[in-house]
Amino acid sequence: MLLGSWLARQESSGMFKREWCNLVDHPNGRAKQRVRAWDLAFSQPSEVYPNPDWTRGVLISKDSSKVYTVEDVVSMRDRVHKVEELIFSTAIRDGTDVIISIPLDPAAAAGAYARDLQRKLAEMGYTVRLSKPVKSKVTRFAPFGSLAQAGFVNIVRADWNRDFFD
Repeated sequence: MLLGSWLARQESSGMFKREWCNLVDHPNGRAKQRVRAWDLAFSQPSEVYPNPDWTRGVLISKDSSKVYTVEDVVSMRDRVHKVEELIFSTAIRDGTDVIISIPLDPAAAAGAYARDLQRKLAEMGYTVRLSKPVKSKVTRFAPFGSLAQAGFVNIVRADWNRDFFD
């Protein structure tokens, strides 16, 4: 603040606004491709760390008109074995036509875990892609924000909507 504006206030970045998305009652029946992307975290809330990161799995579809639909979001704050249970049960519910995307973090142990999870899911009949994040989450989100602003993003109306938008 020494050389900056003392009157400046943080404003919303404008990268994403709820009103850019169309709320729909059902997943897109014309979807040609579905992907469930995971963001993994393995912590439970505790007295020391009351607000840890969430594990989230977001299911998005795309149809031939290039309309994207956020069909489902699952979330959890728990240890590794519970997160794995969520991933497996969600894969079973989604079906084998859904591609599963798992982040391949640079740490050796995390990479080994991601490859092991990929193997387990592949042995169950699922297509799994490991994605190595090389840019910040904000930078990776920018194209999705542009699609939403252009009116090409639908979101299925559900109980997870509020958390998703927030």
